[in-house]
Order: sequence, then structure tokens, then C-alpha cells
Amino acid sequence: GQKDALLFVTTSKDRIRAIQGAPGVGKSFMLNAAKNFYEEQDYRVMALAPSNKAVLNLKETAGFEDAATIHSYLIKLQKEAGTWTTGRDPLDLRLTDLEGLTPGVHKEIWFVDEASLIDNYTMNRLLEAARLKNVEVIPIGDINQLQPVGQGKPFTNMLREDMLKYVEVKEIL
Repeated sequence: GQKDALLFVTTSKDRIRAIQGAPGVGKSFMLNAAKNFYEEQDYRVMALAPSNKAVLNLKETAGFEDAATIHSYLIKLQKEAGTWTTGRDPLDLRLTDLEGLTPGVHKEIWFVDEASLIDNYTMNRLLEAARLKNVEVIPIGDINQLQPVGQGKPFTNMLREDMLKYVEVKEIL
């Protein structure tokens, strides 16, 4: 399953493609091989997650030195776009303005772990940023896991409605 997921992620031409799998199937571990592949192809590789604990897991299990929470990365991108205003609530994504972002010099890919925990506002802002920067996005998660605290369940809906291509990893290791 990990091999199939790695092949899917590294050969698909879709800008957004996902990995679905239950806990214990080795999704995070497989990401290390994907990260190495993309770094060898001169991509800038970023790992994102909705919580600090998930970011720490990406650093320890998958070897991502460049990992951050989605919210902190969206703040960084707003600063890059010149639209961040000091003193505003960083968790209120309704105020997120990403206009002004432009594609970087290098090809870029974002691995987004624990995607089933991401609500509509966060997923919309993240995908908007990826579109503006021309970044490939790989959401990774488990549709049977806990759902977001905020409104909506975009990862689950996108997979169940076949809105994006994905691979499923089933074998628990």
C-alpha cells in the first residue's frame, strides 16, 4: 500500500491529489520517501498539519525539517503577500487575504497531514494559496478519523464525491 501510494503521488499529473488511510498504515513513514524524491527533483517541499503535535510527528517520523501548522504558514504567506495586519486574530481565517502571492522560483509541493481535521475555511484558504503560488498539494488523512471542530469536512467530502484523485492505503503495519 505504501509503495502504491508513493507511485501515485510521484507520477500523478494532478496538482491536487490525496492519500486516504487508517491509522497505522504508515502514511507518515511513506512521506519520507516522497519528500526525498521531490527534493531530488529540485522541489521546495513543505509539510503542513492542523496541530503542533501533528507537525512534530511529521518532523520525527517523516523527516520534514520544513514543517509548520497550517495557520502559522498562512500567516507567513500573508506577510509574503503584504496583506498581514498586526494585531488581528491569527485564527480568524475569514480575514485572510492572499492576493499578491505569486509563484515561487522553484517548483513547490505541500504535504498536508491530518487533512480530515481541516475545516472549510482553512482548506479553502490553503487551496487558494496553493493556486496563487502554483503549488502541488497532497492532503493525507483518514475519513473515518475525527472530523474538524470548525464547519464542514472538506477532505471527507472531496474523497467521497470523487472531487479529486486519491490512493487508499489499507494494510496496517
